[in-house]
Formats: sequence, structure tokens, C-alpha cells
Amino acid sequence: MKIEKKPPFQLRDDYTFEKYIISENNNYAANVAIAISRNPGNAYNPFYIYGSVGLGKTHLMQAIGNYIYENSNSKVIYVTAENFLNEYIQAIMEKTLSAFKKKFRNTDVLLIDDIQFFQDKTGVQEEFYHTYNSLINAKKQLVVTCDRPLTELKKFSDRLINCFEQGIRVDMQPPCYEIRTALLKSIAKNRNVNIPDEVISIICKNILSNFRHLIGVLNTLISYTEVMNKPITLEIARQILKEEIQ
Repeated sequence: MKIEKKPPFQLRDDYTFEKYIISENNNYAANVAIAISRNPGNAYNPFYIYGSVGLGKTHLMQAIGNYIYENSNSKVIYVTAENFLNEYIQAIMEKTLSAFKKKFRNTDVLLIDDIQFFQDKTGVQEEFYHTYNSLINAKKQLVVTCDRPLTELKKFSDRLINCFEQGIRVDMQPPCYEIRTALLKSIAKNRNVNIPDEVISIICKNILSNFRHLIGVLNTLISYTEVMNKPITLEIARQILKEEIQ
């Protein structure tokens, strides 16, 4: 009998491919991520995922980590760029740089979120450059997310930009209406909440920007009706979400 492994503490166990809704907007990104998860370090390395907030970049990145961790003995590290910087500064202060380098350069899969945080920080950029080289030369997988394309990283070193240009880059687009609808219906089902189709429809027609905003609006509505012990209706949705929907 297969014993299921718990994901590394840095990874959310609900950020999986099974729970990632694929559409024409993100089909390419999702298929690249799946290919990477099945053959890490050998295909599409490094992987640079960019786009505005709330479009599923972190979910897709962590889905790669969760799949690899569950289906191999590979060591997976997920870290935000801010935490990578903080660990780097702490290592300098405590004179433990050797341990810091060993941790990040000897992993099999390194996932770094919000790489734009390294802008204007030349010291950590230098350290990350060497981490990049160690991983790529050893055919270890590197995945990063960013809130903008490479051309807008004006305060990154040229050689780091060149490193990312050698890999594959995907642009995450806002979700289409069908995907917004599917997401809200999936959330309602998982939370065992009855939401009329007309309510889901009006939310999805008005909230166009990103998943995070969409989910936040739905949670606001659900929370209100749960606290007030009322069913979700179009009238209540219009009343509670009057600033969000027309």
C-alpha cells in the first residue's frame, strides 16, 4: 500500500494540478508546468511565470512542487524572494553563508515567488546568480514567478536577465468568463453552499481582473449569509456587493 507523503511545509496541499482550472488563457502555462513536473531539470529550465497578482502563478508553481514531491524522492524548496533575501541577510550576520548556499544550491527543485523583490538589491542578485548556475549546471529545476515581464525588470543585472532568457517564459492572462464561473461553482461545491447560477453569473460578469478578487467577493457574500443565516439570492448579492457588481 502506497503511503501518502505530506508536502513540504512551505507548500499548500491544495495547490495541485487537479485543483488548477485550465482554460485557453492558461493552457500553455499549465502544459509547460505539467511537462516540467514529469521531467524536472531536463525540460524548460528555468521556468519564468509572469503576470499580475491573483492570476494563479503561485498555484501553478506549487503544483509543480507538489507533484514532484509526491512522485519522487526529490528535495523541493519553495520560498518567496523576500524570505530568500531575509535568510541571506541572516546568514551574513550569523556567518552561516556556507549553510545557506548548501541549502539552496543542493536542492533538486527550487521555487522562488515574486522575483521582482530582488530589484535594486545587488547583493542578493549576485548570490541568486550563483545559485542559478549551480542548479542549472547540475540539471536541477528552477521555477520563478514575477509580476512583470523581463523587459520591465530595469534594476536587474544584465546577466540575470540573460539567465531567464535562456529558459521558457509564460504570460499569465486574466481568466475568461467560463473559467471564472467554473472556479466559483467549484468553491461553492467544496464549501457545500448553494449559490444560484444567476448570482454566480452576475459576479463573473463584473469581476474580470483576477482569481484573488473573484474569490474575495464570493467569500464576502458567503460569510454574510452564513452570519445572518440567510440563503444566497440575487437580491442579497446585489445588496451586499453593490460596490462590486452592477
